[in-house]
Amino acid sequence: LHEAGWALDEERDREYEVSGMPVSTGSTAGGGRGFVDYVLWGADGLPLAVVEAKRTSKSPEVGQQQAKLYADCLEKQFGRRPVIFYTNGYEHRIWDDAAGFPPREIQG
Repeated sequence: LHEAGWALDEERDREYEVSGMPVSTGSTAGGGRGFVDYVLWGADGLPLAVVEAKRTSKSPEVGQQQAKLYADCLEKQFGRRPVIFYTNGYEHRIWDDAAGFPPREIQG
C-alpha cells in the first residue's frame, strides 16, 4: 500500500474498529465488533476501500467474507460503500460488489 502512495500514517488507517459484525455464535444480530486491517480514506473523510490481509500461507479468499462484513459496517456508518480488497501478500483481489462486479485478481 505504501508503494501505491497510501501513507497509512494515521491511527484510523489500520485496525479501524467497526461495530455491527455478526457475533461469534453464528447469529447475524450485528452486536459484534471487528477491526478492519486497512481502510483507505478519501479526501472527503469517507472510506474508499477496505483491505483484508491474510497470511501468505493462506488463500486470499479466506478473507473475502470478512472484508465484505467490514464494508457492510463502514457503509452503514458512513453512507458510502467502500470497494473491497483482500490479499495474502502475493495474490490480490478487488471486489466492487455494490456495482455488481465479481471479485477479480489484480496486480500489487
